[in-house]
Amino acid sequence: MRFLLTGLLGLFTLSLPLAAQQQQTTPVAKWLADFSNLPKEARAAYIELFRQAKIAYATGDWVICYTHLEECELIYNKNPHVWNLRAVCLIAQKKLEEAEQELTKAQKELPHDETTVMNIANLHMAKGEYRQCIEGLRSIIDSLPDPVSQPLVDILTFRMFLCHLMLGERKEAGKLVSHLTPLSDTPLYYYSQAALHISRGNRNQARQDIQAADTIYAKGNATLPYLRAIQASGLEEKYLTGNR
Repeated sequence: MRFLLTGLLGLFTLSLPLAAQQQQTTPVAKWLADFSNLPKEARAAYIELFRQAKIAYATGDWVICYTHLEECELIYNKNPHVWNLRAVCLIAQKKLEEAEQELTKAQKELPHDETTVMNIANLHMAKGEYRQCIEGLRSIIDSLPDPVSQPLVDILTFRMFLCHLMLGERKEAGKLVSHLTPLSDTPLYYYSQAALHISRGNRNQARQDIQAADTIYAKGNATLPYLRAIQASGLEEKYLTGNR
C-alpha cells in the first residue's frame, strides 16, 4: 500500500548510489544528493533506522516509530519522507498541530507527492474536516494511473465512506459501495457494513462484520488499514458513546 506505508520509495531510493541515481531519467532531489554524499557508514545507519521506523509504523507502535525517526534526523535532517512518516505518528497520537507542521515542510519539498496528499487528507479527517478529506482522497483516486491498484482504491474509498457517515450523508456513503456484495473480493464490503452498523449504534452487528472480514482476509494485515481508518474517523465516539 503505497500511501499507507509512507515513504517506502524514499527508503528504496536512499539505498541507491548517487551515480546510479543520476542515470535515472528524473533529476535527483537536492536532499537526496546531499544524503548520498554522507559517509557510507552514516548512510547505512540511517537506512537501518528508517527501516526500523517503518516496521514500528506497520505494527502501530507510534512511539517507537517516532523515536527511530528522531534518531534518523540526528544523522541527516532533510529527508521529507521522514517528515511524512512522523506526521502519521503525530496524527495517531492526536498531536495535530505538530503533524500539520511536518506536513507543511513535506509539501514544500514534495509539492506533488501523493503520500503527502494522503497524509494531509488524513489530518483533515482527524481534525473533523471531513469535506476537505473527501476532496483530497478523490484527487488521489482521480490521479492514479491505469491500471490502478484496486486494494488501494478500496481503502481510499472506505475513508471517503467514513467521512460521508460522519457528515450524516448515508445516501452518499451508500453510493460508494452499492456495487459490492459478500462475493466481492475485498474487505471494503464487510468494513463498510460494519461502519454503517456503528453509525446506527449497533456494536454487536458491526463486530460480526469485522470478525468476518478478519477471518477471510487473515493474511498480510489486509484489514488493518480499515480498522485504523475507523479509529481515526471518530465514528465510534460519535455513535457508540454510552452504548458499550
